[in-house]
Amino acid sequence: MKCFFIETKKEDWLLSFYSKYLEKIKREIKFDILYIKPVSAPRAKLDFKLEKESDKMLAKIEPKDFVILLDEKGKDLSTLSLSKKLRELLDRGNNLVFIVGGAFGVSQKLKNRANLKISLSALTLNHHVAQTVLLEQIYRCTTIWSGKPYHNE
Repeated sequence: MKCFFIETKKEDWLLSFYSKYLEKIKREIKFDILYIKPVSAPRAKLDFKLEKESDKMLAKIEPKDFVILLDEKGKDLSTLSLSKKLRELLDRGNNLVFIVGGAFGVSQKLKNRANLKISLSALTLNHHVAQTVLLEQIYRCTTIWSGKPYHNE
């Protein structure tokens, strides 16, 4: 299982969070984060920026990967539903790849490649916030699978 994140300037709180949650998740499952270098372009060239960043991610996605795109228009899932869905996908031998786009999202080509689109919230989230929520939810799912007393329903 891995996540693709657009690499932007990371603040101390974010680095601390990544470190803590990567350690927790890796205790439970094989997991990694791949950082994609952002493309510098003015807002007038937004389509170019999205296309180039998305192409960088698409180049790292294997044909057999099951791609889960985080998108505010994606499917709403409860934590338990997400946990069940991910467990089913993993049990079928899928290699899960989560994608959180940058500040402006991802290209339509990358949206089309996604096998599943899920929403973390109906709200628009800053991509750093989306990344932290995703990592926490992945960790939460692993504790549900292992029966650890972390998730309260």
